[in-house]
Amino acid sequence: MRWIPPALALAVALAGCPVDPAIEDFSIDDNPHSTISCWVRWTSDELTVGQVEFGPAGTLAYVEEDLEPTTDHEVLVVGMRADTLYDLRLVERDPDTREELRSADASYETGALPFGDLVTELTEYDPARVAHGWTLTNVTVDTVFSPSYAVVLDEEGEVVWYWGFGLDEGRIDIEVTSLNDRVLVGAGVPSGQRPVEVGWDGSVLWEGPEQVELTEFLTRDEMHHRFDKLSDGTYLVLRYREREVDGGPDEGYDRVEVMDPDGTVTWSWDSIDHLPNTADYVWGNAILMEEEADAFYVNSRNFNEFYRLDRETGDVLWTFGEGGDFAPDPTAEYPFPTQAHAPEFQDDGTLLLYDNGGMERGWSRVVEYALDTDAMTSEIVWEYPGSIAEDEWFNFAMGDADRQPNGNTLITAGALIESNSRSRIFEVTPEGDRVWEVQFHGGGDTLAAPYMADRIPPLASTLTLLLN
Repeated sequence: MRWIPPALALAVALAGCPVDPAIEDFSIDDNPHSTISCWVRWTSDELTVGQVEFGPAGTLAYVEEDLEPTTDHEVLVVGMRADTLYDLRLVERDPDTREELRSADASYETGALPFGDLVTELTEYDPARVAHGWTLTNVTVDTVFSPSYAVVLDEEGEVVWYWGFGLDEGRIDIEVTSLNDRVLVGAGVPSGQRPVEVGWDGSVLWEGPEQVELTEFLTRDEMHHRFDKLSDGTYLVLRYREREVDGGPDEGYDRVEVMDPDGTVTWSWDSIDHLPNTADYVWGNAILMEEEADAFYVNSRNFNEFYRLDRETGDVLWTFGEGGDFAPDPTAEYPFPTQAHAPEFQDDGTLLLYDNGGMERGWSRVVEYALDTDAMTSEIVWEYPGSIAEDEWFNFAMGDADRQPNGNTLITAGALIESNSRSRIFEVTPEGDRVWEVQFHGGGDTLAAPYMADRIPPLASTLTLLLN
């Protein structure tokens, strides 16, 4: 047995069958950005494809591999759980036939998570009906202003990847988005920090503009709620702004910006110049860009309205919501959403969103609308109401809903308010059956909440899937 010196209090041991002489400079190195990930490195005397299989001691359940044939192999092993001893098997394969040429065995023990107060509990799991994959979200423990970490959960609800600022401050509305080979962490970052793109190894690959010093819940020029990357490589930013008014208090409003990767703003739109009710703050929480039609959408939590706007003039093209341009569904008791979050258009043109419901209604729901922009009518075509679920649920703020490829809907219902329902991410079928659920808390009576979530492909492929 040969020991590699531990770092970050992680123990690494090489054991098992001897290393093939053609495998040289074999090492397992801690990932400096994560306690639950490591690098496996070695060299070979010919071009091969390197593969690392890993699983809890006594099993081999997942695999990572080089994408291209090489003699200098470097494989990031990601997808492990905390405080767990893993068996690793290094395999070299012929790049054409995939025939195994040589192998070596090792073991690696992961460390503790840096946010040990987060507790995740898998309370529902139906493997036959779930939309398979892992779940990317951010989680904040204790209060809205506590540190927030980006995390990935496996199907059993265990943390298998994380990234965080490591500071004593934060904001719940930090949005995390998968960009395939990296994660965009944006919107409500702490004072002096920047939205970033980070690789799955945790290294920072791009930095955005610096967040202003946050002196109150909404601070002039603060980036909040939405920071997205568009298909052309530019970024969509939502900022809180204030305009001075003679003889009265400053008027707060939202500015939507498109900026280049270097931070240059190439286009902007001010809500105060185009939306009604400018005496009140719009509280935008979602921006969608319809690039081909040169239009965009803004969702106002405070006005309970969803706007389609002309990108060139900035003018409102139509408004969806009570008192807007669409006739209500005549069969619906609650035909329009209240204080909604996360609107998303589906492939068939319907609009799916998380309807928080407001204190008066007292329960939340996920609802899908068919909007006829010729007849200007709206129809509820699907909903999952918190009033008829097996346990009623209500979340005054936050929330997300994403349709999955198999037709299920992934719902994020986070809460940092004691009177609200417990925080969870869950998945329901079109018929309303709950087939997956993970609940969050901080241990004891401490609250913990996710803001938004996305189902992503596993960061490590199962050997079974590869063989099939």
